Amino acid sequence: MRIAPSVLASLLALATTFIGCAGSHRARDVDLAGLDTRRILTQGLDLKRTDDSESALYVYRNQLLTKARFTKLLLEPVSIHSEGDLDANEAANYQTLADNAFLLVRQQLAQDFDLVSTPTDGAMRMQITILDAQPASSVRRVVASVSPVGRALSLANYAVTGKRTAVGEITVEILITDSITGTVLGAAIDRRVGTENLRQAIDVWQTANDALAQWAIRLREQLRLIRQSRKD
Repeated sequence: MRIAPSVLASLLALATTFIGCAGSHRARDVDLAGLDTRRILTQGLDLKRTDDSESALYVYRNQLLTKARFTKLLLEPVSIHSEGDLDANEAANYQTLADNAFLLVRQQLAQDFDLVSTPTDGAMRMQITILDAQPASSVRRVVASVSPVGRALSLANYAVTGKRTAVGEITVEILITDSITGTVLGAAIDRRVGTENLRQAIDVWQTANDALAQWAIRLREQLRLIRQSRKD
């Protein structure tokens, strides 16, 4: 199926009206076995599957996190898995995502924690790694959204895999430790996939950026709930 340039231009212009739509949602699952050799931060930890849509797909929590008083945060720069396997363009896109993730998480958690640059008493150390990120396909994205056949195929794919066709996705892992002792306090692996948001027809990495923004907010909310439940 071919789309005339004028029609495609109109569709891309129309996509700007969808700015308010959510750009990603939690995936149905993530293949931990498939990620086993790629996991760096969470290797060896007993992660448990969660059903809470506000939480990551797989989580590990140490009870010390609810008992100890942590008022400071040492946030490490966000890392990229298998950076050496990426070509120049992929590496640049991944690095942009990593930089965005660091800034978004820092902005959120700075509202609740004093940020420090070195290991300090009362400080948690947080590490984040982007395990995988895939951009949406801009042309296929428009076709899947506006063509009856495209919509049918997209829905069929979603019914089987939980992910619509031609949409982006991103998978990350997070590790939280005591900055002094190195004791693991919490860890998580999560995967988010794109929706039928037409913004991805313009910015194929929009899903990943939307997911990072939502992760930052939810990470702050989860840590706030843990602090509120702490028994002093």
